[in-house]
Amino acid sequence: YLLHPGSPEDSDGYARFDGTYRGRVVALHATTGAALWTFDTPRYNGWMAAGQRPAWRGLPARINLPDSFASPMVGADGVVYISYANGVLYALNGTDGSLISSFQGESAQAEPAVGPHGELVVMMGTTLQVFKDP
Repeated sequence: YLLHPGSPEDSDGYARFDGTYRGRVVALHATTGAALWTFDTPRYNGWMAAGQRPAWRGLPARINLPDSFASPMVGADGVVYISYANGVLYALNGTDGSLISSFQGESAQAEPAVGPHGELVVMMGTTLQVFKDP
């Protein structure tokens, strides 16, 4: 998977200077390098990643700049799990790139992991999120 971390420009190529970012996930054919599918994140409008804060009244800063994906993880069922600076964890169909589900949390810099009982484990900001199918 090729991760385009986002840029301050529109899909039509015109530069934007309003602080909005959009990221793109691209699945590539392993042999030919041809693009199989793409997934574009919604616009993210922020100068810090979701869940971050500047130093304020003696509180320490927690700052990760936007414009970043965490490393993707592909489950045994082919689902691609990836989080973006907007704080959303995306579950994408590995065959066609369609959105299966999403979860709004804080931004994640770490790759999701699979727990011992098949649960999806993701560190999002300062919160450990654990997802398990019923």
